[in-house]
Amino acid sequence: MRGREFLQFPHFSGRKNLLYLDGHVYENRVEIVAGKPCEGVYCAIGQVHVTDSGLREKGCKRKCSMTPEQLCDHSVSLKIYALHHLFRAVKIGLCYLKRKGFFVGMTKPNFMAVLKELKCLYCQNNQYNFEEFYRERENTIRGMRKSNKPWAKSKSVDEEFFQEGERVPGFMEVMLNMEKKLRSARKAEFVEARVLVCDETPCVAAIRGHLIDQALSTECEFMFMEILMVDLNGDKVKIRIEP
Repeated sequence: MRGREFLQFPHFSGRKNLLYLDGHVYENRVEIVAGKPCEGVYCAIGQVHVTDSGLREKGCKRKCSMTPEQLCDHSVSLKIYALHHLFRAVKIGLCYLKRKGFFVGMTKPNFMAVLKELKCLYCQNNQYNFEEFYRERENTIRGMRKSNKPWAKSKSVDEEFFQEGERVPGFMEVMLNMEKKLRSARKAEFVEARVLVCDETPCVAAIRGHLIDQALSTECEFMFMEILMVDLNGDKVKIRIEP
């Protein structure tokens, strides 16, 4: 619409962005108008299958070809708008943490933990049925476990992470703080871990040499490096490399 600016409305699948204006959702597509194909912006209510509580709207196959100027009665609330943005952010956050070595299973508790951290940023005062929401979207999470991407056509997790940070101030800070807490908690678990003697091999010598060079290049002194692992029995183990 001339003089009006659409807001981005992320599709749950991540495959495209819809458009949001004055409580209505639209998309760019071709419709037959007066017997001829006409490309334009039309109502996209058929792409939104969720209620204000976050549950899937059953049996919803609505289609509408109204334009913003015609203003149909298919309204979409700000609660639904916020939920779509939150779901996109949670998927990006989960993939980011997995790439950093956390939440590698992308389990339900992992999903809920990221959601809890981000909800205050996207929709603090809104209430949803997240238990049922997760159950209905679990197939999406399964796909992420295999692809390690927030959606199928995502180029890279880092790119999506930084783009979300540009869209929503505070997103990156929340996720980086969460990563920091997870790293500290993991480190605390290894305080009493068994220490293994690291045999001197060409590989170990090469690693040590690289670490020493890195330290010197930043005018630092290499003290030691600890590698934290979990053995086949689930016991925590540390390997220590010293100068």
